Amino acid sequence: QKEIREKYNLPKNYLFYPAMYLPHKNHRTLLDAFKILKDKKKLDLKIVFCGNDIGYLKNIKSYAKNLNIRNDINFLNFVEDDHLPYLYYDSSILIMPSLIGPTNIPPWEAFKMQKPVIYSDLPGIKDVLKDAVLYIDPMSPDDIAESIEKIFNDKELQKRLIKNGTISDGMIPKVETCI
Repeated sequence: QKEIREKYNLPKNYLFYPAMYLPHKNHRTLLDAFKILKDKKKLDLKIVFCGNDIGYLKNIKSYAKNLNIRNDINFLNFVEDDHLPYLYYDSSILIMPSLIGPTNIPPWEAFKMQKPVIYSDLPGIKDVLKDAVLYIDPMSPDDIAESIEKIFNDKELQKRLIKNGTISDGMIPKVETCI
């Protein structure tokens, strides 16, 4: 764990968003929400992004710089599969403000690592993730900021979301074998 923390220069408290750098992944709205938090709430929190870049990362970095939050964001490239669990483990919250879903894998990885999850309220997603995540309007920086603050400060909410995301609590339905 220490080796991975040092390799990726991980901060103490961070939101984790593992997603390719693409417009529909909605990094910009998350940055707008983070700006609200930094200006008004003074939370001791950073963001760690990781994913492949096919040309959009430069825009996101420039946007963060214009918001004057660039130093609070750790932009990683693609992270090796063996290292990824450590980034989840060290994180405070997994956040997924993506505009497309519900077929994303990161919530399931966060559940496995017992991390609270914030996820976009997309059509059909509540049928899948039920009450294991805190849902957000992915187009509302205010809603995203409020949800981050709520989870970050409410230990009981964190515990409830983690509990609701565990497999033993029925998150994944049993599948009968067909013969």
